[in-house]
Amino acid sequence: MIKFILSILLIANTSMAQVTYLKKDVPAPYTGYLFTEDKELQVRIKISQYDTLEQLTKKQDELIVILNDRVENQLKQNGLLMDELRDRKNVELWQSLGFFVLGAVVTGFIAGQVSSNGK
Repeated sequence: MIKFILSILLIANTSMAQVTYLKKDVPAPYTGYLFTEDKELQVRIKISQYDTLEQLTKKQDELIVILNDRVENQLKQNGLLMDELRDRKNVELWQSLGFFVLGAVVTGFIAGQVSSNGK
């Protein structure tokens, strides 16, 4: 019942809502619901809370979109960094192999020079 009343009040624009005070035993000028002042206050508070929660939900949705974009960007960056690291490992492997061969050739050359000078 309260959900029904809240939905009716949400649809109606609160700034244009008419309030008519009725005295006891006086017929209402139109059909509708009659609230006590306390009940009306409770309904208005519920509507205010609903509006606040709706705004918070929109903000959270915006934040979720931003955070998802951040995660996507970080995943892309991590992928690029992994590719770069893989390429560097290949370069470092060939560099290490090249330095080893160069060291072996230089050592062989020095050893050859030492042995030829020693004869």
